[in-house]
Amino acid sequence: MTVDTFRFMAGAVRATTSLAAGDYAENHLSVILRERASRAAARFPSEGRGRVTRLVRVPRGRRAGGRGSRGVWCARRSWWGGAGHLTQPRRAMTSTQGNAQPDRSAAEAERQRIRERYLRPSGSRPASSARGLHHTALISSDVERTVRFYQDLLEFPLTELIENRDYPGSSHFFFDIGNGNLLAFFDFPGLAVGPYAEVLGGLHHVAISVEPDRWSHLVDKLSRAGVDHVVHSEVSVYFRDPDGARIELIADPLGEMYGSEVL
Repeated sequence: MTVDTFRFMAGAVRATTSLAAGDYAENHLSVILRERASRAAARFPSEGRGRVTRLVRVPRGRRAGGRGSRGVWCARRSWWGGAGHLTQPRRAMTSTQGNAQPDRSAAEAERQRIRERYLRPSGSRPASSARGLHHTALISSDVERTVRFYQDLLEFPLTELIENRDYPGSSHFFFDIGNGNLLAFFDFPGLAVGPYAEVLGGLHHVAISVEPDRWSHLVDKLSRAGVDHVVHSEVSVYFRDPDGARIELIADPLGEMYGSEVL
């Protein structure tokens, strides 16, 4: 992964909108989210808006498996805004604490130790106790805007929109992402959820497999819509939804990543 790709994926965002504080101060989720919002607001000042200026190709090393030298196409500074358009959150970059850098040799030694202890060959692994991912639930600040992004832009059909059983007045809605899987969202009206922040236990990104022809079509739609995105290894595109959640569309089949089987 290149430095530009890492910076893009690791960037925390500051939302352009926030919800007013509600009457659920005693709610445990409210307390957690408000604490996260306060920490994020203190760490990441907002940035100005921009637009797509050009695509920049960033060289990178050879891919695993020796399939040749690749590069990364970076669509620089595109924001959505204005009447009738989706709104893209403002973005700020994260950085390591001070000048600290991980010890890569030690990290690889630790990975090898864990592999040797826990990773079994595919033929000797027991069957999983699960039968599949039912849904992943993210948070939305605007139901209609989220529907327009995922259904109209990414072409994931909306399959249901119901009230959240755990929060009166909140919506719970679902999109079909293929293979019997769903991507779901909640909104929390009246709850100050604050901007997206990368924290332990939080979301890093959601990777969704699409057919290669459809992948190219969707990358073109992202470009035409002015969505800031990064194409990596010619099979993955990374971008953010209107609330800052990181999404990856990958043209590799399920169970495969960059030419290697992971399942």
